[in-house]
Amino acid sequence: MNDIRQQLIDRASASMSQYPQYKGQFDRYVLCRVKRTIKTKRGVAFTKGEVTICDPDNFPDVGLAEMCNHRSVWSFTNKCGTLLDNSDLELL
Repeated sequence: MNDIRQQLIDRASASMSQYPQYKGQFDRYVLCRVKRTIKTKRGVAFTKGEVTICDPDNFPDVGLAEMCNHRSVWSFTNKCGTLLDNSDLELL
């Protein structure tokens, strides 16, 4: 599993290498599996069963209680982080 995790981190880092703010961004990310297909305004961001990487911590409490059960998950399709509810994720 660590090999897969590192491959995904390397892939995400490479896709964002031109943006200095992403340097080291994914180093602490963990593997997860998305439990259902997720559509965003940009289209399908995740397909059911897709393995990707996510921030190990929940979204910080910024006064929006409904956001505290979410975490940032990297979409390789959309090349951006997407906040997903924890119930839509299985941490691996």
